[in-house]
Amino acid sequence: GLNPHTVITDDIGGTKVFGVALNPDGSVIAESRVATPQTEEPVGLVSTSEPGADVADAVARVVALLRNGPGGGSDGPVVAVGVGAPGMVDREGTLRFSPNLPSAAGADLRQLVSSRVPNAVVIVENDANCAALAEQAFGALRGVRQGLIVTLGTGIGGGLVVEGEVRL
Repeated sequence: GLNPHTVITDDIGGTKVFGVALNPDGSVIAESRVATPQTEEPVGLVSTSEPGADVADAVARVVALLRNGPGGGSDGPVVAVGVGAPGMVDREGTLRFSPNLPSAAGADLRQLVSSRVPNAVVIVENDANCAALAEQAFGALRGVRQGLIVTLGTGIGGGLVVEGEVRL
C-alpha cells in the first residue's frame, strides 16, 4: 500500500493518462490509467469549461485510483505529484502549447492539479524532460554526463542531459 513518502507520477499522453505510485527508491508500488479527455470543440462552438480542467480531473482520477484501487491503499498521504505534459510547459506549470491537448493551452496545470490533490507538492514539466529526469535518476542515463532521450508515443519528444544535468 501507499506509505507517507509516496510520490505519484502522471504522464499525460494522447490516448491515456498513466500514473505510477513510487517508493523513495523509485520502485513501483502500483500503476493506473484513465483515458485522456478528448475535448476538441466542434467548429463554431466555444467551450464553457476552464481550459485544462478536464485534464486535471483525469490526473486526479489516476491519483485516486492509485490511492484507493487495487494495489494501492489509503494508509498515507501523497506527498508529491509529478505531471509530464506533452508540449511547452513554462516554469510555473502552465501548459503554453500542446499539440495533443489543444483545449488545455494556457491552462495553469500546476494550480489545477494542486486544487484537486490537496496537501501534495505538484510539479508540471514537459513529458520528455520528465523521462530524461527519470532515466537519469533510476535508468539508462544514470551517471551519464551527456545524453539524449527520445520519446515516441502520440508525438515525438526529446530530453537532454548536458554536463550531468537535465536541461529543462
